[in-house]
Amino acid sequence: MKHKGEEHKIAIRNERRDAKELLEEAVKEGDLTEDQGKKALEEVQVEVDNGIKKVDEIIANKEKDLMQV
Repeated sequence: MKHKGEEHKIAIRNERRDAKELLEEAVKEGDLTEDQGKKALEEVQVEVDNGIKKVDEIIANKEKDLMQV
């Protein structure tokens, strides 16, 4: 169970990396200002944190359910 949770957290982190690369490229090309890029990256980080927290909650609940059976 924990292994699957870790796989999902890694997938979330990989999405963050990809988003960061896209944002850095957009700033480099002038499509976004530095401030817009930083703000967008902060928003991505918030979503990543929420996603990881949700995965942890799901795993904890599932383990709790399995222990009761």
